[in-house]
Amino acid sequence: SCQRSRRTSFFLVDAAPKPAASDASRRRALVDALDVNDSDVVLDAATGTADVALLAGAAGARVLGVDPSANMLAIGREKVAAAGLARRVALELGDATDLAAYKNATFDKLTISFGIRNIPDVAGALAELRRVAKPGATLGVLEFAVPEAGPLAPLAR
Repeated sequence: SCQRSRRTSFFLVDAAPKPAASDASRRRALVDALDVNDSDVVLDAATGTADVALLAGAAGARVLGVDPSANMLAIGREKVAAAGLARRVALELGDATDLAAYKNATFDKLTISFGIRNIPDVAGALAELRRVAKPGATLGVLEFAVPEAGPLAPLAR
């Protein structure tokens, strides 16, 4: 299921283990919940091997995936090329807490899936994501655990 906070444009997609649910179906649910389309410019933070970036690109969006792991990005680039999406999906080495290379108000939709747990400064990453988000942009966060404390906790309630 997907919950939308009334106070923000954040989505939290429930990724709790369900019978027959897969990571791929959860990622698809995230992209579907964000209603990604061909007019969108999407940032996929902590893109890893670009699974969400590929789904957003296949939906027609222009996508930038950033990740701090060059090895993960190498695998992602192979997947992008194999899918024929190199004109829509770009992958760059980067960190969600430091998006200084990108202008303010650049992205229509922003995603992070199974990666926010690995960011030491979640508040800093959320501040950077907000800075590069266009007014009215939507952030989709896909994680297994519902936070009980910290900056994401109010969004999960």
